[in-house]
Amino acid sequence: MSMLSEKLKEIIQKKQIKMYTLANLCNIDRAALYKYVNGDRKISMEVFRQLAEGLRLSPEERAELTACFNIADMGEEEYLRRSCTAEFLSSFRVAPAEQPVSKALPGPGPKGALYGSLEINHAVQAAVRAEMERNNGEVLLMAQPEYESLFQALPALALEKGNCTIRHILCLEGTEKSGDNRYNLRCLRAAMQAAGSGCTYVPYYYYDNVHAHFSNNNLLPCLVVTGGCAIQISSRAEYALCHREKEQVAFFQKLFAEAVKKSQPLCGKIHTLAENLPFDEQMTLNREPPRYCISAEPCLIPCLSRDMLERSVNWHLPGAGAVVDQLMEYIRGQNGERGGRSVQIDYFTLEGLDYFCNTGRIWQIPEFDCAPLPARDRHELLRRYSTMWSDSRVHLMLRPEIPRVSVGLEAVVCRGGAVCLIQEHHPNAYAAFLLCEKSLSYCFKDLLSSLEKSGGAYTQEETRAVLQQKMEGLKAQF
Repeated sequence: MSMLSEKLKEIIQKKQIKMYTLANLCNIDRAALYKYVNGDRKISMEVFRQLAEGLRLSPEERAELTACFNIADMGEEEYLRRSCTAEFLSSFRVAPAEQPVSKALPGPGPKGALYGSLEINHAVQAAVRAEMERNNGEVLLMAQPEYESLFQALPALALEKGNCTIRHILCLEGTEKSGDNRYNLRCLRAAMQAAGSGCTYVPYYYYDNVHAHFSNNNLLPCLVVTGGCAIQISSRAEYALCHREKEQVAFFQKLFAEAVKKSQPLCGKIHTLAENLPFDEQMTLNREPPRYCISAEPCLIPCLSRDMLERSVNWHLPGAGAVVDQLMEYIRGQNGERGGRSVQIDYFTLEGLDYFCNTGRIWQIPEFDCAPLPARDRHELLRRYSTMWSDSRVHLMLRPEIPRVSVGLEAVVCRGGAVCLIQEHHPNAYAAFLLCEKSLSYCFKDLLSSLEKSGGAYTQEETRAVLQQKMEGLKAQF
């Protein structure tokens, strides 16, 4: 008996519901229902939804039963990979640290042995802050996502200190099963969090057995190097050793440079809309075009017209006209290419659609560049968006049971397998990553390619109906 059948029987017994009654509630033949519950017949997505509705499940019960159904439908390995990737998209946040950030104190700072996370965090944060306050400072990191306090503090440490470079070497797990990329997704999350610092962030990676390399009897596997000190830290930040002599700091800088040569770039990063447009154009020229895109908000930029931009752009900003010209050139290029492409699927959420309808904002365009679009322009954008089905672009809204995608995070999967991740890490500040590591980029491609087939998205007709409803609501406002 499968895990799904066992869970179905458990819920039916718990609710003390008769099979005859359940068959009527679900509109399923009673003989077929017995076969579904006993595991003698495979349950389709449509039948599963009928069962879930008829059983009147609580959110917890629905989540458990959905997990069992997905494991039975796609296999445990694929389910694990896809659920971990979906969790990454839905829970990712970058925000300044809530904990106090240490200030750089007068004098050389502590040296020698350090004990306890409080003392270590104080020394590391003070060293990093002091380096960021220097012109063209450079911070070298060999740290894993377990060092959460460092990654949480970086955005606040580097607030408005964009002239510093952070070079970061991450160890990715090389011994995981192909379906289990949970740890490496944690590493990617840590990298994107570090990018939220606003500094020039350059991440690298190599493969190893992370537990063997950073735990066991490896005493000081983590490293933070600045121009003034080198701090070796235990894997759990329980103890550390701080070096401040110039010769010692130079020694660790040399070791780090040698380690970089043995590593590979994890991703590239850009910061602004002006950088984003040529970056996207370069991606299109050098790689196959996008195949899937997922974000909370519908991808509306290709639907913008010059008159909409000119009504909303902040003309007091220097170079505003050049940004409008550049954006329109990008839109023309994208729309011109679309006719020759095979189908591209854009996924979005109801929350993201409501965000646009209620605010008139497209999150990729900073507030200081453009004012919110008026209701009439919002209506027109959705109208244009809804007609793109006649081209080679399909828009599908994600179902509620699929984990939400954060507003301010977008993933674009190209046909060649490359993945671009775009995030808003501060209000009106953006970073885009072109993900180079193959196993992680495959996670996103695999998830997005499965959503439509697995019933994770509404049909085209259902999505059109939702868009039409939102357009009617906007039309009532003008």
